[in-house]
Amino acid sequence: MSFINSRLCNFYFHLRLSYSEILSFSAKVHGLCISMRTLKRILRTLYLFRRRFNSDVLEVAQFIEENVSNSGNQQGYRWMHLHCLQHGLILLDSAGIQLRQRRRLRRRQYLGQGTDYIWHADSYDKLK
Repeated sequence: MSFINSRLCNFYFHLRLSYSEILSFSAKVHGLCISMRTLKRILRTLYLFRRRFNSDVLEVAQFIEENVSNSGNQQGYRWMHLHCLQHGLILLDSAGIQLRQRRRLRRRQYLGQGTDYIWHADSYDKLK
């Protein structure tokens, strides 16, 4: 029973399903009702983590360069990000993730020569 659970969890994890989606699929499709804690324990024993492992930057750059030169030159960044995920390349901005987890983003720093000398281009960042 545990072997079947781990294979299903592994399969659904690599489909990029969320934890709640994995629980729903295993209950409705396979009739295996497990708790969130059990799911996380199974994934931890399989060394499957959502945000722990990043792909090598050079490997990602090479993959993107190959795709842009072939069929991906007319596609946007969302398509390229999805294409990287489908090929097992994980892209994360670890510094940005840490700042967002602490709920503390840094404001841009400006040095202006006087009042109304500098304005922000998108007018969303407040100048102080």
